[in-house]
Amino acid sequence: MSGRILTSLSLLLPLFCVPARAELKVDEIKRDKPVDFQEEILPILRANCLACHNRTRSKGEVVMETPDDIRKGNEGGPYVEAGNAEESFLFQLAAHTDEPIMPPAKNKVGAKNLTPGELGLLKLWIDQGAKGTMRARQLVTWQAYQRENPPIYATAVNRGGRFAAAGRGNRIHLYDLSLGSKQPLNLADPSLAKFGFYGKEDAAHLDVVNSLAFSPDGETLASGGYRAIKLWKKSPATHRKGPKLPFSPGERLTLSAGNDWAASFGEGNGTVLWSLPDWKKVREVGRDAGLVTAVAIDPKAGRIAIGTKAGKLFLHGLGDGKLIAEGNSTHASAVTALAFSHGDTPSLVAARENKLIEAWPSYSGDGGTVDWAPLREFKGHASAPNHLAFHPADENVFFSAGEDSSVRSWKFKEGNLVKSVTGLGPVKLFALSPDGARFAVSGTAPGASLWDFATGKKVTDLKGNPANSLRSGQAERELTFAKGEQTYFKGEVKKRADERKKVEDRQKKLEKDLKDAEAKPIAEKKKAMEKARSESEAAGKDLEMKEESLVLVEKGVPEAEALEKKRAEELKKRIAALVDPEKKEKAALEEIAKLEKALKAQEAASNQDKVEEARKSLEAARGKSDLAVKEAERLRKEKMEAEELAAQAKQKHAQSKKELDELKKAIATAKADLKKKDDALVKAEKEYQDLENPRVQFARDLERAKEDLVKADRKIKDYEAAEARTDEELKQIEESAKQAKDDLAEDAKRLMVSLSFSADGKTLLTLDDSGLATLWSGRNEGRWLESHQVPGKPARVLGWNQKEAWILDEDGHFSTLVPGGDWILDRVIGGDLAQTPIVHRVTALAFSADGRLLASGGGDPSRTGEVFVWDLAENEAIRHFPDLHSDVVNSVEFSRDGKRLVSGGADKFARVTDRDTGEKIHSFEGHTSLVLGASMQANGRILASVGADGEVKVWNLVNGDRAGKQGGYAKEITSIRFLGLTDQAFVTTAEKRARILRIPLGNPANVRDLSGAVDVLHAGGVSIGGGVVAAGGESGVLRVWKVADGKLIASFEPPVADEVAKAAE
Repeated sequence: MSGRILTSLSLLLPLFCVPARAELKVDEIKRDKPVDFQEEILPILRANCLACHNRTRSKGEVVMETPDDIRKGNEGGPYVEAGNAEESFLFQLAAHTDEPIMPPAKNKVGAKNLTPGELGLLKLWIDQGAKGTMRARQLVTWQAYQRENPPIYATAVNRGGRFAAAGRGNRIHLYDLSLGSKQPLNLADPSLAKFGFYGKEDAAHLDVVNSLAFSPDGETLASGGYRAIKLWKKSPATHRKGPKLPFSPGERLTLSAGNDWAASFGEGNGTVLWSLPDWKKVREVGRDAGLVTAVAIDPKAGRIAIGTKAGKLFLHGLGDGKLIAEGNSTHASAVTALAFSHGDTPSLVAARENKLIEAWPSYSGDGGTVDWAPLREFKGHASAPNHLAFHPADENVFFSAGEDSSVRSWKFKEGNLVKSVTGLGPVKLFALSPDGARFAVSGTAPGASLWDFATGKKVTDLKGNPANSLRSGQAERELTFAKGEQTYFKGEVKKRADERKKVEDRQKKLEKDLKDAEAKPIAEKKKAMEKARSESEAAGKDLEMKEESLVLVEKGVPEAEALEKKRAEELKKRIAALVDPEKKEKAALEEIAKLEKALKAQEAASNQDKVEEARKSLEAARGKSDLAVKEAERLRKEKMEAEELAAQAKQKHAQSKKELDELKKAIATAKADLKKKDDALVKAEKEYQDLENPRVQFARDLERAKEDLVKADRKIKDYEAAEARTDEELKQIEESAKQAKDDLAEDAKRLMVSLSFSADGKTLLTLDDSGLATLWSGRNEGRWLESHQVPGKPARVLGWNQKEAWILDEDGHFSTLVPGGDWILDRVIGGDLAQTPIVHRVTALAFSADGRLLASGGGDPSRTGEVFVWDLAENEAIRHFPDLHSDVVNSVEFSRDGKRLVSGGADKFARVTDRDTGEKIHSFEGHTSLVLGASMQANGRILASVGADGEVKVWNLVNGDRAGKQGGYAKEITSIRFLGLTDQAFVTTAEKRARILRIPLGNPANVRDLSGAVDVLHAGGVSIGGGVVAAGGESGVLRVWKVADGKLIASFEPPVADEVAKAAE
């Protein structure tokens, strides 16, 4: 492979420092069928490569989404050699046979090494020619979700903690905590029936419900599934005004069981019968009876009993109005209450003003005044009973109530008192639950109360307008929070002012110090320093020159010495060479002298022959001598020259040694002089720097102080603005809190005008004199359900007709009140699956505090982490941040002011983002695995994040630093949410723990562990105020706790299908 391709493809993945490469095992796959890129190779790349190498995020300019991308490569060349996997760099990287290995060690997206099978498949695909095309994306083929007892992956609790929702599989189960029922309402999307495997009441989503969130008002639930967000709305209470009935203000009304008949009485003599629900006048009965004070209707037996002020008791037929019987009692005291039992042969009880209760037998006569006398009397009330009612399930038991502050139960046949509940206060109004287990009473004091008859204990007080109580409580919490914020900002302003004062004081001191420093003889010291530096430099140069000469001289001394030795050797050679020639010269001269002597002797002897011979010998000797002499003379001359050269060499050697010694002494002197000059320079520099350095530092510090002062002023301005905003908010909150208190005070004055249980006993309706109709749970703790202001001047609740309450006002207007409570699918956000902009599952949802916006989080796993901001009024996305994270967004929420988004993703980041611009204000990196939850405190200064690494991390949003952490968790921490306006947070974990933490600007601290969590928890939900939390997980059990004391409110097992269907009814 070419170096050009190698260089380009080395950018496939970020380079890391990795240990020595270890080649991976590759399975040998043999098959004739071509490898399908889209079905077999693309999933491998998605899991391990495409997070970094896609068209949106192409590290190293590398894209590997299609076969064309891979074959084409980039400017460095193709990534594969089609038909030869061994020579393909993509395969080499994946198999770790070349570097950089793919995926790299400790990569940030969690990509893992390819398995032997995956590598074998990749190799086969390349060897087959790296072929393939991307087919058009098909819509998902759906099939029914069939897992039994699916886990809970999403939970939510609404404002006030009335409703808790759980996403089990593709269903949403909604629990009304106020009613105390264990059976949920199953929210279903009827349009899913078109797929053929769901009914209209079966599933909420096609896929698993991954996220749930209640709106701030608690009236809307958002759910997230595969590429869809659905909004479910609670139907509000509705009031429908009916016709004006011809009733005078003083008339009273009694309705029959089943609400088929009504009787009006109390104005003049007689009683008027009405058929219901059309309120058609049927007839008038008992006109001659006198002033009617009590009426009871028995629709089964077709009877109406009438009691009068004169103490008379009459029985008429409903069908024809004829008199059936007239009572024969020994008492003439006014009748105050009547009640029929519910059997086929109903008995009658009558209460009188003289405090007695009479038991009357059933009567089947056909009219006329007969001997119809009471069976027995019941005594015990200290004042006249004004309410009577038979037990709905036992016609031998009836109840009485009166202004003697008691409610009593009696045995009709035996005539004895069963139980008495006292201390109720004067009873003006009384309502008995359909099961006879509870009753509600109201008297001369405002409000009402709910009682349990079996225990004789009060369940709860039913006072005022609970909506106002909630509003007041929230206002008080807001007030406490706002005061805390005001204290914080006032403290910050003072703190910043103190800091500014310190900076200002520092600036003044620095100005003085600088002025003092500049007044010192810095210039003179600088000149002295420069002079000393010049002298030091001159001395240095002189020393440098001498040292350079020394190098040359030191080099010349050995050369002179060597020359001296050389000349001496040469002289020695010349002397040695002269010895023999001089000997020859001497011998030649001696020979001449000898021959001259011999010649003289011959001449003296006059031996001519001998003379001539001697002369010739002498001449020959002289010739030889001349040669010897000349040779000797020549060598003596060379010797003399050698002696002269040797003398010169010796003298030069001696001279160079002398020069070396003198130069060394001069260098020593120069060094001493340089040291003296350097010491003088050091001293001069110190004297100068002792003055100049403080001046420079003072000047630098002064500039910094000026900058700090500007910053301090800016901070003060910012905090003063924040303080002003907080002050204004505090004023508004104080006004709201005062108004809420005033409203509560007014509510506390309201007297009840009517009490009525619904037919199923789940609901108790109270109506006060202001027209406020309030619905309470008739079960468990008698919790408030909702309130509705009825127009006009309501006089009383007549009764219930199935799910609607009938109300009559003082002017005779009839109206109906239908309580809210049904949850229906309101709309789908994002359109159908073919058009929705949502790319994958919606894994996170959150409403803004004002309820206008909804944020959703999700993304394509290992590729994108997207966040949408939806305008609910327009039903459209107003913001889309497709790559806010590089992997799926697991958590999202709005800041309290709605201007920032908090998100946590599978890319291990927690982020704070500007809602409008998408600017990443903070990107917090520190988790070593997926971030599964992130939440911001209400003050906007602290963020907490949790993740699969089992740590809670705390981040300072003021400066962006990490402020603390809590570890010690063995498994994932799956969610976190701050509780209302507090510094406490609710966390759920995979180690079977639900916990409340206190999270300051530091390390979190445990507040309490919530009991009952015994399975892996996947999700947690928190009510708006933070008073109620819920969690669910692998077991499918939803648990709900009260935060204040950690008490488990309820635990909901996964329902079976028929139970859900029954609850839906």
